[in-house]
Amino acid sequence: MRKTFTVCILLCCCLIISAQTQYTQIFDPHFKTLEVKNLTSRYNHPVLDMSNADDYLTISFDELSHDMRNLSYTAVHCNADWSIDNLSRFEYIDGAEYAEITDYETSVNTYVAYTHYQFRFPNEEMRPIVSGNFLIRIYEDSDPDKILLQTRCHLVDMRTGINANIRANTDIDLVGKHQQIDFEVTTDRMNILNPASDLKTVIRQNGRTDNEAFGIKPTALFSGKVSYANSRECIFEAGNEYRILDISNRYVKDFDVKDILLTGGMFHVEMLDAHPRTTKYDYYTDADGKFIINLQRNAYDDQTEADYYWVHFFLPAETPFFDSRLFVAGDFDQQLLNHDNEMEYDAALNGYRASFLLKQGGYNYLYLLKKKGEQQGSCLPFEGSFWQTENEYEIFVYYRPIQGRFDQLVGYKIVRN
Repeated sequence: MRKTFTVCILLCCCLIISAQTQYTQIFDPHFKTLEVKNLTSRYNHPVLDMSNADDYLTISFDELSHDMRNLSYTAVHCNADWSIDNLSRFEYIDGAEYAEITDYETSVNTYVAYTHYQFRFPNEEMRPIVSGNFLIRIYEDSDPDKILLQTRCHLVDMRTGINANIRANTDIDLVGKHQQIDFEVTTDRMNILNPASDLKTVIRQNGRTDNEAFGIKPTALFSGKVSYANSRECIFEAGNEYRILDISNRYVKDFDVKDILLTGGMFHVEMLDAHPRTTKYDYYTDADGKFIINLQRNAYDDQTEADYYWVHFFLPAETPFFDSRLFVAGDFDQQLLNHDNEMEYDAALNGYRASFLLKQGGYNYLYLLKKKGEQQGSCLPFEGSFWQTENEYEIFVYYRPIQGRFDQLVGYKIVRN
């Protein structure tokens, strides 16, 4: 009886973990600067085209030491909502269950010692054979339960077309604080019996997961076409252009950098006090939340010669927000609004502060406020929201017929205003 009870408990725990939404995330604080790039894509998104056999992603990260660690990775197939599905490995991967990461280099002439790891996916050892969402997990000592970090990526089988546009005339306001996405999916190359239930659509703004639109309902069905127009589910805060941090050159204090000092054997970057931008749209070219590792000098390899700096942010506030939490958000912290990028209120300084260990390069970030009990962060309190803001929207179309066992990714589109 006791053995049966234990097995049931373990089974329930596995089911709960599988049902959880999986994110790009670093679990071990010794690992930094997780990058996933498709170098053949203009925007370097972690999306692969199934029709291009030569398409691949480069996945890289650093471990903060010069110790060689025995790291491996595996791929897991997920549903449209990023919960782990019930497919066996043999149904979605051709090749090995896991592969070792053998491409690594130690840092050169840096104050912070680190080892840079990278690998390609797919590769000769591991190649996906179905479309959909894939979770790449990195672990140590051949122990798949010892997950150090993981990243999302997508494999798309382009069997639908997507036409979309962004407008400021929304169902909430006219030329105000929001943007609305209208789009249609052409399905004439597929035999979809019930598009309303067989298709799932997702819209993601600037790579954010807290405010993505999921499970959008069609507003009209036509022969060979599904329309999603005038839907309140597709309305987003327009926000403001991302703030910029440039620490690619320690001798140049650019943008909001106040000072760069070498203290205690490490570089520290003091930022200028952040102030709200709620009354003015700041027009300049940003990277919609992304970051790039680079050095503004003659470097043989930015990835191993760039140093790590402690960057200290400060946002003045006379009193704390008792019903909300404040975050510094961008791709550098995987766009997650959790304790890793949350700012703390310092009563002695009358403001919020946060510090991040960042590799030299250029970064985009926003200050987002999230009310307790809510998932979505808001730009309104500090960044403002203006219909003119240039944003990037990704549209994903998934297909699962009535008897289907997994969500196929059959459409993908990037739209910018």
